[in-house]
Amino acid sequence: MIHNYIHVTNYILGTVKSMKRNSKNLSVILALSLLTSSANATSIANASAMGKVAGQVLLSPTCPVEKFPPEPGCAPKPYRATLKVLRPIASTPYKKITTSALGKFTISLPPGGYILRISSSKNFPVCNDVSIKVIDQRTVKVKISCDTGIR
Repeated sequence: MIHNYIHVTNYILGTVKSMKRNSKNLSVILALSLLTSSANATSIANASAMGKVAGQVLLSPTCPVEKFPPEPGCAPKPYRATLKVLRPIASTPYKKITTSALGKFTISLPPGGYILRISSSKNFPVCNDVSIKVIDQRTVKVKISCDTGIR
């Protein structure tokens, strides 16, 4: 992007030198130069606007009869899974990542609305989609619950 800006600036300077006597053309060239630099500044600013999503995917129940608080061996367990990040109106994933062995993940996204969906080819576990809103320079924390089907 900066290379393009330098190229345009050099072109404009060369054109200005060859058209010194024609002030009308000079005004047009200067106006185009300002528009180009403004557009580049806007795209650089938009490229840096990012937020984060940090979370964990958990499986439960892990025992046939759940109690509250859970027995030590029956607490929700981390789930390593493929996480798809979707835009609300899109059917194809915006991004796709794999959680850690502890079910944890962190992903940087531009500000906006997203749906987090766990991808599975099996009937179980069944994981709930989570709708989130990413805000510039902020971290959204989420927990995604997956039902093991144990009853």
